[in-house]
Amino acid sequence: MKLSVTRLVTVSAFAVALGLGASQASAQKATFNLPFAARWGSTVLDPGNYTLRVSDTLSAIHTYYLQSESGTKMAVSGIVNYGPASGRSYLKLVNVDGTFYVKEYVSGASGTATQFAVPKANHRELTTQDHVLLAFN
Repeated sequence: MKLSVTRLVTVSAFAVALGLGASQASAQKATFNLPFAARWGSTVLDPGNYTLRVSDTLSAIHTYYLQSESGTKMAVSGIVNYGPASGRSYLKLVNVDGTFYVKEYVSGASGTATQFAVPKANHRELTTQDHVLLAFN
């Protein structure tokens, strides 16, 4: 009898884990127009229209797929912070010494904000004028 209960609990826990994994594996999708070249980590983005897909996982590392006319590119996440869902989704870019870098991805739908490493500016502090918000279509 005890073996049957243990087996039932194990099978139930496995089914719950599969259900959580399936619900978390749904991808977020958005489109945006990048008016200038930018870097997202080590990925170089040319100006143009992009479709962004974010695969949600149970881990803190997300994968970002960027589809454009020139093909698919991929970037991996930095630090994911969970906060209140604002309903707004956007990319925050920062101009560091003449090159734009993706600094943050905010998903209003999932209530997450993911920060990415950007290089430090030479010889000056970055100001709010160096930041650009790029809303999704």
